[in-house]
Amino acid sequence: MTLPDSLFVYRDAWNAVDTAAVRGLLERSITPDCEFIDPAHVCRGIDEIEAMILEFRVTFPTGTYLLASGIDGHNGRYRYRWIAQLSEDIAVDGMDVTTVAANGLLERIDGFFGDFAPVS
Repeated sequence: MTLPDSLFVYRDAWNAVDTAAVRGLLERSITPDCEFIDPAHVCRGIDEIEAMILEFRVTFPTGTYLLASGIDGHNGRYRYRWIAQLSEDIAVDGMDVTTVAANGLLERIDGFFGDFAPVS
């Protein structure tokens, strides 16, 4: 399976230390009307997503997002686990499910924090 470059360029936007580079990385990885939805944020459009990433960078200047699994997908949908190393002592893990548009850019990112709930 060939993975879209946009998945990796999008991760690079989160990891960019040079905040001036974030916008260009987003323009290369997401559609202008991309939706980002997770338990803490609902962002619509490149401007809101850029603002969220810049806020992350200010709050966690050394924070990084790392893949914690392989990436699998089908029919323009991809899922993968990640770890956000927020500081030396704080890490958050989760999973994203992304939808990739026909032009190869991400058009929707659905994020989940933590592991799956146990079967009850």
